[in-house]
Amino acid sequence: MSDEEKHFMKFQNSLKWATKNMDQYYFRIAMAKSRGHFLRERVYCYELYHLLRLGLQCFPYTLQGEMDKISHPIFHREIGAVKPDFILHEPKNMENNLVVMEVKPLKNAYRSNLKKDLDTLTRFLDLGYYRAIHLIYGSLIRGDGGISKIIRTYREYMNPTRPNAYRGKLFLYWHRTSGEVATIYDWEGEVFNNSGDS
Repeated sequence: MSDEEKHFMKFQNSLKWATKNMDQYYFRIAMAKSRGHFLRERVYCYELYHLLRLGLQCFPYTLQGEMDKISHPIFHREIGAVKPDFILHEPKNMENNLVVMEVKPLKNAYRSNLKKDLDTLTRFLDLGYYRAIHLIYGSLIRGDGGISKIIRTYREYMNPTRPNAYRGKLFLYWHRTSGEVATIYDWEGEVFNNSGDS
């Protein structure tokens, strides 16, 4: 097993630990004079960043959130002004880019938003990132929690011309609710996989 794969597995374990330990306060936000709770991506991402930093101490890569690539000579030229939610990399070294991650609340996971995220993730893979993670969080009130709309979009996006380029490189996680570990969905095999949950 390569060092990159070992580091990626460590990151996945840290991600699972972070999602399991995400407090409900950061997962669903209560609002004054409102009965319901609301999913706020930025609040969720800030807490996820904090928990991931705790889980990745003494790690050889740097975790950064919303890193603006607009002035990066390679990224800006190749893919424009993109700002993924998280990157895990070695700054100033294009040879050590481990993970790019986009986060999306399920409620706001419209087809256009999902395709924009997938464009970002696949372009970063094209530029040498080792792995990409798409983390969806929350659920809708229906039988499958609403995840089927994500799966449909993946099937449309990963048409016959794309899958081989991203096979084993693009990972879809679903964090259904606070206190639970995010579950990986094998979009290639169309099955959920809880193996290795920590």
